[in-house]
Amino acid sequence: MADLKILQGVKATMEDESNPGKPMDKILQDLVNQMYTFYFKVHKYHWNVTGQNFFDLHSMFNSMYDDVHDAIDKTAEYIRILGVMADIKPDTNAGNAKSDMQMVSDVLKANKSLLDSLYAAEDAAEFYEHCDMANFMADRIDIHNKYNWQLSAFKGGN
Repeated sequence: MADLKILQGVKATMEDESNPGKPMDKILQDLVNQMYTFYFKVHKYHWNVTGQNFFDLHSMFNSMYDDVHDAIDKTAEYIRILGVMADIKPDTNAGNAKSDMQMVSDVLKANKSLLDSLYAAEDAAEFYEHCDMANFMADRIDIHNKYNWQLSAFKGGN
């Protein structure tokens, strides 16, 4: 029954506030596109960062895009598990900041948005009773919370 519920995006009753409003495959497709846009932005900044923070940011961006690349693959595999073809339509215009601190601010903003989507995907995975997927999202949330902390600390924030 849980598989049918996941695939069809069962309509919950109006009073069920946990209903994500769309099927799990659509939630994951939106997430994989947002993750790929984040990956593209961070990779672009990795190539183009300059200035006195070059070595620190070049290294941090490298570890971020390597990590997110693997997460994109796993998320796309979850889409395939649900019986749907995965498709990527990222925003390739992402990542137009010029200075190193603008890049950090831009990545921080994108990371916060991605965190919101990860929380929503985790909630949906729980709603659709897909425990492995919910655990994966929880792990991603932990990682992106760490990115939030690192980027904020780099900017001189808490």
